[in-house]
Amino acid sequence: MITETAIFKNIWDTNNKYLSFPYAVWFILAVSLVIRLILAAGLGAGFDEAYYHSYALRPALSYFDHPPVVGFLAGLFTWITGVHTAFTIRLGVVLLFTVSGLVLYRLARFTLTEEEAVAAYGVYNITPLLFICSGVMILPDGAMAFFWTLTLIYLYRILSGEGDLKYWVLGGVFNGLTLLSKYHGVLPGFFLVLYMLIYRRKMFLTVGPYLYAFFSLIMFLPVIIWNWKNGFASFLFQGSRAVGFSLSGGDFFQGFGGQAGYLTPMIFIPMLYIMWFTFKKGIIKGNEEYRFYFFFGTLPVMFFNMISFVREILPHWTLAGYILLTVPMGRFLVSAWQKKKYARNIIKFSVWFILVVYVVGFLHIRYGILHLEKLVQKGWMTERDFYREVTMDMYGWDQVDKYLSDNNISSEDVFLFTREWYLSGEVELATQGGFIVMCFNKGGAHAYSDWDAEQDVVGKDGIFITTNRHFTDPVKHYAGVFDKISEPEIIEVKRGGVVSKLIYFYKCKNLKKRYM
Repeated sequence: MITETAIFKNIWDTNNKYLSFPYAVWFILAVSLVIRLILAAGLGAGFDEAYYHSYALRPALSYFDHPPVVGFLAGLFTWITGVHTAFTIRLGVVLLFTVSGLVLYRLARFTLTEEEAVAAYGVYNITPLLFICSGVMILPDGAMAFFWTLTLIYLYRILSGEGDLKYWVLGGVFNGLTLLSKYHGVLPGFFLVLYMLIYRRKMFLTVGPYLYAFFSLIMFLPVIIWNWKNGFASFLFQGSRAVGFSLSGGDFFQGFGGQAGYLTPMIFIPMLYIMWFTFKKGIIKGNEEYRFYFFFGTLPVMFFNMISFVREILPHWTLAGYILLTVPMGRFLVSAWQKKKYARNIIKFSVWFILVVYVVGFLHIRYGILHLEKLVQKGWMTERDFYREVTMDMYGWDQVDKYLSDNNISSEDVFLFTREWYLSGEVELATQGGFIVMCFNKGGAHAYSDWDAEQDVVGKDGIFITTNRHFTDPVKHYAGVFDKISEPEIIEVKRGGVVSKLIYFYKCKNLKKRYM
């Protein structure tokens, strides 16, 4: 039971020393931060990341795909430095994850010993799903993980018996900020209501839950206002992803296997045991600590896995649930370490294996060290699959800016466009927002559909950009809206001395009418 009443004391204060953490925590923090800074600086932006940079160029209360916080984070250091690169758009998330981990450690200390909490903090900092998706890449998950963890701090205090209204208020505020980060933020409130319906129905007779809901709603108001003014576009888009269900075991196994890959089997398999154990001890045996882990860790993971039976999910959607599950995982690992020599060897091997995966992945994405072209030569991989390798999506976009500079092409003379929103995002990041970039795709331009409507480029020349991996023939789609579309100029992108990507530039003369 928690007895201290200061709002932030149990987050930051140990033995009355501000920001006092064990040396092991500082060591893990330093190593994690250095590795993440290297990855953030050394890897090109993924499609979603470049797209969120486009958010940052157009500040708004919300956006077509997501709430606004990811755009704010993507733009924070580009605004401070004036530099638009993969590193500057990621830096906000890199630093925020560092703080998220410290909050997670404080949450773990509510129930774990110092040694167990350090182990939980270590798991949080090495698990690829958390480390990459919320600690390196500029995705909505970075801010969501931070505010989700702060929400859990106050949910634990509320459900462990502290009825002070300020915890309900702060829990609601942080839950609202979670919603401002990603729509998944609806889950803490949902599972809180479910918890109270089953175990704490008398709480509904107090003002606390309604304060929680009120302050969550207040924080979420920017998204509501934006949707009200834009025909509820974001709500309808996200809602459309939840309709049209059809039973599909394939989607379940794809999502389940994706989680195993994102977590690595060495973490995923123990996590399955942890989830079962939270159910057994928390629900069957009535242990309140493990009941908390079950409702706000296991249930969010189960929720998305159940959806995968009727709808395709992305593996990182389960990320929020795994955040809390690192806490009982910390206790499990310390117990295993102390009791069994083979467990110690497995833990050591797992840590080194994951670190090697990070190193190899980084070197391959940047330098192509796996030399997949040799598999093509041996007939073990098709040339088509070689050119469609997903890591190439993050590589070579600097050639767009180089092409424009080498050919003295000015933003006053042309606008740039693609047929896919994610390619438009990469082009916009590559040119540091210096050109008008559009996406000519009726019904599939995402936020660019509204952004394009704000631009008047009729009468201007355009350059259509595509790649061999996402190739579109502009003549097929745009012949009627331009006077002339030239043959493409093709730039070869080499990685590791091997041509691994082709970028096509089509000069399009005189846009005759709007393409909407």
